[in-house]
Amino acid sequence: MNLSTWVFIVAFAVAAFSPGAAATSNKYDANSRTEAAEEARWLVAQANWGTLSYRKPDDAKKPLSMIASYADVDGRIFFYLMEGQSFEACLTLSEAELKPFANYARAACGVEGQFDVEDPRCAKLSISGLISPCRSEESCDAGKSALFQRHPEMEKWPRNHNFAVFELIEVNDIWMIYNYGGGSLLTFEEFQNAEPRHHPKNYDILQDGKELRELYQSSIPHWDKKSGTRTLDRW
Repeated sequence: MNLSTWVFIVAFAVAAFSPGAAATSNKYDANSRTEAAEEARWLVAQANWGTLSYRKPDDAKKPLSMIASYADVDGRIFFYLMEGQSFEACLTLSEAELKPFANYARAACGVEGQFDVEDPRCAKLSISGLISPCRSEESCDAGKSALFQRHPEMEKWPRNHNFAVFELIEVNDIWMIYNYGGGSLLTFEEFQNAEPRHHPKNYDILQDGKELRELYQSSIPHWDKKSGTRTLDRW
C-alpha cells in the first residue's frame, strides 16, 4: 500500500469519527445534547448550593473545595462571597441535593429515593470557568436580588466581612450526566439557549447479572446498547 493510500485512509477515519462529525450527522446525538442542556439548566434552577473546587492560590498542586450557595438568573450563576480576586473554579451540582430522604446523611434520587447518588440516572452537572466580582451595575443588582431572594439570610450577613456579588463567567467546560450511556460535553451556547426542563429516568433498578434484553428494545439509548446478550453488574 503506497503513501497516498495511507493518507486517504487516515483522513477518512478522522473525518468520519471526529466528535464534530458525529454531532452533526447523528440526529439522536443532537437531540440528546439538547435534552442534556435542558436538564443542566433545570438542575441549576432547582438547586441552591453546590461544591466549588479550585486550586490553592499560593500552591496550585493543592486542590481545595468548599460548599457555596448560589442563585441563577436565566442561566447566569451568581455567588455571595467575601471580597477578593477572580479565581478559576468548577461548580458541581447533584440532583441528590434536591430531595434528601429521611435525613441529609442519606441523599438519594428517584421518586422514592431508590437511586444512589452515583447512579447515572441521578443528574449531575460540572461547570467550570472564572468566578469574578460582578463587572457592571446591572450584573451586581441582578445577582444580589436573586441571591437575597433565594437565600434571605445573606442580607443579614456581617457587613464587616465585605461580602460581594461574584459571577461565573468565561465558562470553558460543561459536563452533564443524567442517564446511562455516559455524560455530555456541552457548549456554553447550548447551555445558555436551553429551556430548563427535567427529564426524569425511572427505569427499574438493575439487579446484578440481570439480562438486559428487554431494556435494549425500549428505553436504553441506542449508543448504550452494546450487545443483545450482554449482562451488566449494576450498570
